[in-house]
Amino acid sequence: IKAYVPELDVIKGIQMPSEEAAESSVEVDYGRCKKGDFILGNVWELGQEKYIPPLSNLDKFVPTSSYYTLVNLINNEMQQIIERRDKGINGDALIGENYINVLLVGKPGTGKTTIAYALASTFGMPIRTVTLSKGSEEDTFEGKTKTVSGSFNFVQTPFLEGFKNGGIVCLEEINLIDPGTIMGSIGQAIEAPFLLYEDGYKTVKRSPFTIFISTMNTATQGSREPSEAFTNRSPYVFMIDDPEDEDFIRILQTKGYAERDCRRVFDAYKRVTEYLMNPSINEEEVASSIGVRTCFGALKLMSIGCSFKDAINHTIIGTIAIKNLM
Repeated sequence: IKAYVPELDVIKGIQMPSEEAAESSVEVDYGRCKKGDFILGNVWELGQEKYIPPLSNLDKFVPTSSYYTLVNLINNEMQQIIERRDKGINGDALIGENYINVLLVGKPGTGKTTIAYALASTFGMPIRTVTLSKGSEEDTFEGKTKTVSGSFNFVQTPFLEGFKNGGIVCLEEINLIDPGTIMGSIGQAIEAPFLLYEDGYKTVKRSPFTIFISTMNTATQGSREPSEAFTNRSPYVFMIDDPEDEDFIRILQTKGYAERDCRRVFDAYKRVTEYLMNPSINEEEVASSIGVRTCFGALKLMSIGCSFKDAINHTIIGTIAIKNLM
């Protein structure tokens, strides 16, 4: 809220905590994350290990306040489920009110999917990515029948596997799919009664250890506002923006580029975005088309011998030209 209305300190009579207080209330010791203190044990069935990203991935991840908050949330909810499981509770009562549906919103390249994979590494959870589009249909979620060697065979999809077996299911570009399609397919899957119709007819239940993380790009061509019924079932909504300046530079350094080059590219990126966001220019949509990925592109070109000016022209400036050539 403060990102959009900085002068607003009280919303509907609720005192908003200061940014400093909010950060201190959710911060997690990142050293514990990297040591594996939050890894969930004795949860996954055989065969799920191949979907678990290594803990070492956290060595190159730059944590943010959103990541820390999600670590706290997931740890709290999963531990309550494990306690009930150990008491012999099963069925819908095992999930209870501790199911997690998260929506990450932001412009492309701000690290939404990266956060999902970092959480999978932190908790030792399998993760499956489902990329959605205008053409996505019900069988994306319910499974598909394909012709293999002349015969029809039912094939489980990444969504169906994650739904039944647990782990993080990352639904990318949730605002591209037809709202009616997604609600008709998984409206009952992401909330009680937690069921899905495999192959369109066979009832299967959501694993208590399944977490849905949906991502939504705010500047994708063809995007639309997602189904209100779906977003109401995703009560945790995080606005993912560019990281703080020093964190941004640290992210650029994670691929081994020299700090001096990273700072030069970041400085160019920031000056260009500030120019585009200036009220006299008012090109917010164009500014949102460039980001971390664009900066990585410039650094790659510099690493193979391009001049700084050419590298910026062939990445940051070129991307702007796609949106607005003039």
